[in-house]
Amino acid sequence: MKKTSITIHHTAIYAEDDLGDQFDTVNESHRKRWNGGTKSAMGLYGGYHYIVERNGAVQQFRNDWETGAHNNKGIKRIGAWLYSANSYALGITFAGNMSRQNLTDHQIKSAVELVKELQRKHGIPDENITPHRADKATQCPGNNLPDPVWNYLQEQNDKIMLDIEPDIVKWHKGHKIIEKWSNPPTPDELRLGWALYKFGKAKLKAKDFNL
Repeated sequence: MKKTSITIHHTAIYAEDDLGDQFDTVNESHRKRWNGGTKSAMGLYGGYHYIVERNGAVQQFRNDWETGAHNNKGIKRIGAWLYSANSYALGITFAGNMSRQNLTDHQIKSAVELVKELQRKHGIPDENITPHRADKATQCPGNNLPDPVWNYLQEQNDKIMLDIEPDIVKWHKGHKIIEKWSNPPTPDELRLGWALYKFGKAKLKAKDFNL
């Protein structure tokens, strides 16, 4: 079924550090919980489509087109039939318990990139990106994530971008690509600047190795 929304979750498993991942833990937990009934075409059992680890790594349990096992509420009539969000929503979960801890900067950056790519791919509007608790009486994705979760993630990502402003500005001025910035730089300037900064670093590295 065509995916028209995204449901944001957390694993609710407290992360002792930001180095390990929870992919295997979630996969095995879901296999046991549903007695193997959530096996995906990828041979995995996690009910979510994606997990964003504490270190920012994004791993996938099931193909986008597959039915999830992450939200059996949010019932909608599509044609003559009623479907839960498992059918029409992509499930993204954050590793960790966001009622006891916060997202890492790596998670925020990776999640924003992932959601924007899924929006582009499936035509999902901002208003259709919602926390799990919007459909069910649950804390998920944790009390430290507010209800306008997509707005929050983008705002936090913009703050992270501000933290890297000195490197961006220095590189652009040094290479005379952007010599004048707004004061302070706008979010759009920072996003463009960071993209060009990374591209420039990649070009310099390739040049160093005669690639």
